[in-house]
Amino acid sequence: MASFKAQKALVPALMRVDGNAAFIVDKIQLGASPGLGVPAATDTIDFFLPAGSELCTLASYNDDLDSGAALLYSVGYRPVDGTNPAAVTDYFAAAGQTAFRTDGRVEYAFKPIKFEYDVYISVLIGTAAAGIAVAGSELFFIAGINQEGPK
Repeated sequence: MASFKAQKALVPALMRVDGNAAFIVDKIQLGASPGLGVPAATDTIDFFLPAGSELCTLASYNDDLDSGAALLYSVGYRPVDGTNPAAVTDYFAAAGQTAFRTDGRVEYAFKPIKFEYDVYISVLIGTAAAGIAVAGSELFFIAGINQEGPK
């Protein structure tokens, strides 16, 4: 299993610890160069949220990420440090999602959730795409958080 990391997934993140709201926007490019390739089944695409984030809104925007009609995925979260609580692979979207097969925006519906530890918002690939027709196709995640800081 490979973990494809979004552009900001491995850099330090600001956490003001004052309750202010903020948006975290990150993207990954997939497909042929300049993209990172085509994720296979069981691979993840990871977007970072810092410890102390109360996640209130989550949306994604994507280019067409499947030249056919094979791509299936779920959206959840997993801790950056494996010693924290277990991953929930389908918290935001259950297995079998198909929206990334064509370009568009997805708004995820969930109760706000606070992360006391660094996490990845993680797209788990169930069935790989047939291919990605356009080199460098992008997948954005936009997270609306309250910056509360970890306890």
